[in-house]
Amino acid sequence: MDLTTDRLRTRFALAGESDARSPARGGFQRGPGSTGVMEWMPHHQPGRAVTIKIVSYTPSNPDGHGLPTIGATPGRFDDLTGRLPARADGGLLTAIRTGAASAVAGRLLADPASRVLGIVGAGARAVPQAQVLSRSSHWNAS
Repeated sequence: MDLTTDRLRTRFALAGESDARSPARGGFQRGPGSTGVMEWMPHHQPGRAVTIKIVSYTPSNPDGHGLPTIGATPGRFDDLTGRLPARADGGLLTAIRTGAASAVAGRLLADPASRVLGIVGAGARAVPQAQVLSRSSHWNAS
């Protein structure tokens, strides 16, 4: 997790210095009367890769089907050939990235005198956030 946090901090610092772009996400509500939503989040690195994360939100899943509310799959396509050499389950990747981003933000934005940290929510994202923040910050663990 430390390596992920360090690399993400470097990438955030370089944002805007390359020709890579993340167009606005898009999406739609699924089916008539459905509360489910599909979204996609594109990122383009010209000459290198196109990455698209596809996310489904289905609020009825936990009670109705015993499944998580959110499902996601990122795919990374070669920009020159259109080939798909990489895809993954997005749940774990999103949790790790969110935890790392929280650590970067905490280091940059928190008052150094702060000793208490609150994490809202107890879902899949909360665990890596708590883990990485406890390793990288000055928060009181009590």
